Amino acid sequence: MLDEKMNAISVVGRIKEGFKIWRKGWLSFILAVILLSFVFIIVMIPVGFGIAGIAGIGDYFGESSISIAITAFTLIVFSSAFNFIVIGTMCGLGKELIEIEDTRAENTLHYIKSYGLRFAAIGIIIAAVVIGPFIVVGLTLTFINILPGPSLNLWTGVAVGIFSFIVAFFLFAPFTLSIPACLIEDIGPIESIKTSFQVFRKNPKTISVLLALFIIIFVALLAFPVIGFIIGLVQTPFAVILAGVLGTFAVIAFFVSLFVILPVMCITFTKLYYDYKIPRKEEVSEEDSPISLF
Repeated sequence: MLDEKMNAISVVGRIKEGFKIWRKGWLSFILAVILLSFVFIIVMIPVGFGIAGIAGIGDYFGESSISIAITAFTLIVFSSAFNFIVIGTMCGLGKELIEIEDTRAENTLHYIKSYGLRFAAIGIIIAAVVIGPFIVVGLTLTFINILPGPSLNLWTGVAVGIFSFIVAFFLFAPFTLSIPACLIEDIGPIESIKTSFQVFRKNPKTISVLLALFIIIFVALLAFPVIGFIIGLVQTPFAVILAGVLGTFAVIAFFVSLFVILPVMCITFTKLYYDYKIPRKEEVSEEDSPISLF
């Protein structure tokens, strides 16, 4: 059973708590992101050459569709693996702040070395679960020759996009705590995913709303460059100035997303796993964990 203090914590309260924890090690998170960016560049060089080589071979033999498919598959696998390594590192640093209220940026290398393969495997498995159904549906529609393709009108495309996002959201939500479970309990990828699913089953509303709030924050921040680009298409002096202002906000929003919101999100879900899993090993029903936004 959750105690009264835990029941009183709102979803927004959890985000505030994550931000307070982030402030204790904000410089470490910034340096960790910069370090991970260098790692990404170093790793991406051979990956890029490999993709280019595969595409060149496919084009040489007149099989451009195969090279496109292989390229897309490689990018999905690589991006899923690396993104979850980044998330895992952020969760690891957050775990240290939760446990001992201190962390260091150089510990990034420790998490890459000790947990990197597990983080990558978790990312690839989750990507297969979330993206796999869309690939199957797309291939099926292509095979039976009813894929709308270019004939898809704007509003139908928007509707399909919204529907796809909702489906992907609910496919992903049960696995939100996979990385914290891997770190805190020191278990493998499959066990981490199973554990996350078990915790989600007991608290679906809390985890889903918390995940949705972070997505809304990211979308709101990323809206600046999109709006600026659209306004920039209108060739008037005022539109150009406004687009430039929004472009400046877009740069700020990018760094805020990368250096603040991303680590705060990782810390929040890591703390959530602590609150729901570590102190209470007994079963917790949804009725025992009510959700409130404020």
